[in-house]
Amino acid sequence: MLRLEKNGEAFVCITLAGARGSVPQEVGAKMVVNAAGRACGTVGGGRVEEAAIQHARELLASKPEAPCGLIEWNLQKDIGMTCGGVVSYFFEVFRPAS
Repeated sequence: MLRLEKNGEAFVCITLAGARGSVPQEVGAKMVVNAAGRACGTVGGGRVEEAAIQHARELLASKPEAPCGLIEWNLQKDIGMTCGGVVSYFFEVFRPAS
């Protein structure tokens, strides 16, 4: 995050804020995603992580700028995974000062 900030690059920090049932990662896990989709860390892997990266990239591309926010996904219904749980992710957008 410090390197991205120093380079003036926007990014999203994703935190697994909540989990119920069978989920692929523990609460508190973090991942950082930039506009190109490059990531550091993990918030669950597979399809759910792919969805989180895509959502982060959409936040970075949004005009007007999207605020930070919490999103909840049912892993079976919303993501198409076999896990039977529900995850909540907090998306925190960081943009360079203008």
